Amino acid sequence: MSRITLRHPVSRLAMAVFALAAAPVPALAQDAEQAPPAASEPPADESASPTIQEIIVTGTSIRGAAPVGSPLVAVGRAEIDQSAATTTIKVLQETPQITNYGVSDTSRSGAGGAGNVVYGNSINLRGIGPYATLTLINGRRAVPQGTTGATIDPSTIPTLALERVEVIADGASAVYGSDAVAGVANLILRRNYEGAQIEVQHGVADHYFESQIGMIAGHKWSTGQVTASFQHTYRSNLSGRDRDFYGADLTSRGGADYRVTQCAPGNIVTGGRSYAIPQGGATPGNLVPGTVNKCDNLKAIDLVPQQEINAGTINFDQDITDGIRFYADVYASRRDAVRRGQVAAQNLVVPRSNAFFVAPAGTNPLTETVQYSFVNDYGPYSTSDITSQTIQGTAGFNADLFGDWQLDVYGSYGWNKDRVFTQGSQTDSAALAAALGSSNPATAFNPSALR
Repeated sequence: MSRITLRHPVSRLAMAVFALAAAPVPALAQDAEQAPPAASEPPADESASPTIQEIIVTGTSIRGAAPVGSPLVAVGRAEIDQSAATTTIKVLQETPQITNYGVSDTSRSGAGGAGNVVYGNSINLRGIGPYATLTLINGRRAVPQGTTGATIDPSTIPTLALERVEVIADGASAVYGSDAVAGVANLILRRNYEGAQIEVQHGVADHYFESQIGMIAGHKWSTGQVTASFQHTYRSNLSGRDRDFYGADLTSRGGADYRVTQCAPGNIVTGGRSYAIPQGGATPGNLVPGTVNKCDNLKAIDLVPQQEINAGTINFDQDITDGIRFYADVYASRRDAVRRGQVAAQNLVVPRSNAFFVAPAGTNPLTETVQYSFVNDYGPYSTSDITSQTIQGTAGFNADLFGDWQLDVYGSYGWNKDRVFTQGSQTDSAALAAALGSSNPATAFNPSALR
């Protein structure tokens, strides 16, 4: 897959800040090898108080202390810039600890997948399950999203807005509670950004492409800062038909044949024997016992569904007094997707009263089963139109108390709306049963004919 990435600072000030941040810092060993200061330089004041730098670490309630047990896995801004991923969840899945399984935008298999009807994303550490991993935003809990209201979708945050991501890949329930049994992922947003930057990415593969355009801008002053970002991401769908290695029949590669018998034309099953329906339709004389039609109903589905994400963030900090600070973080996103899935297929029980009932020669059943796919009635695949909208906000005050103690009081608000409209994957059971039992050719359903 070929990819082009372009990052352009909009202002000279932003370029200068980036250059300063990227300047190499000498190591301590190098400092020891340097020549001593000239005699004219004043000696250092040994009585001066050392500068104390506060470090907040994910996985511990004690400021400045590293978590006990599992080491902290950090994905910094440099790694994010070097990544070819266009969404936050894809950046995270480049770390070995995070899997694309369960609550995912490409599949509903695994734990939590059944309830993920909008194909959202979540962080799943080591495949234990999405509901066993706690996702934090700036070290604070966020309001859950999604169909089940139990996960946080990292793709609602632009990659441009991330300063770094910290992951504790082992259990952290002693600090955060039972929802962190598998571990914790902390998404930390960029703050104190000065200037503006535009980023453009475009990637192309066979029958597939994805693109991203985003911007971040910010300004800081002596007592506060404001930083805002916006990102538009689009990817096309990738059909199973566009990859020859994707298929149910793996016998040519030394595997098994996983094709199904619910086809078009399908099979009539009666008396424990199968009769393949010929391409021209079934008659009592052309049904051969022991024959079976097999087909691959998954070949036409999307391996990767089409998706468009528009997401933005804004964060604000302001010192109210010396020791009291106000902060606010807001992010919003809208995700639109179109997914092509498996068309409806099922075993139909056809009674003798059906106007088109066909019994194999030498049989006289009251009912028979037709293994049938609605691919010729609905089309080669079902279609799901998906929309997911999210708004999340946190505001609070941080105050210095006595000693090293601090007081942090905040509140969060979250709003999420999901909508899915699907065609072609279900049937009206009552209407279908009535049509199968109808003796009127004008209203009866014929599962044994060619369409």
